[in-house]
Amino acid sequence: MPLVRAVLDTSVYVSALISANGPAGKVFEAGFRLKVFRPVTSPAMLDELIDVIARPEKMRLIDRTLTELATFHLFVKQNAELLPGDYQDLELAPTDVKDNPVAGGGSRRAGAVPRRPG
Repeated sequence: MPLVRAVLDTSVYVSALISANGPAGKVFEAGFRLKVFRPVTSPAMLDELIDVIARPEKMRLIDRTLTELATFHLFVKQNAELLPGDYQDLELAPTDVKDNPVAGGGSRRAGAVPRRPG
């Protein structure tokens, strides 16, 4: 039976870095190490991840070097299923404005959802 595919929110990765033994750390472990499910990500989500974990306030909480954070980012990129596409493959949707900087490639106009074929 194929594994369930799951998209982990950036907050799960950040929380897993802060506390590997906490709930998010256990979710990370289940997907990436125990292979209970197949983690899925995208170029936009990977960009958001590096942006968030490199913020000074997050770095203080995570307590890792930039090199360790870059290694973590690379691990996620290489071990999650990477969906094809880039920012131009997104359609702006004004329903989730908190995600605008990520989904709109830095734009604060609107959120984004994948374009539907046709």
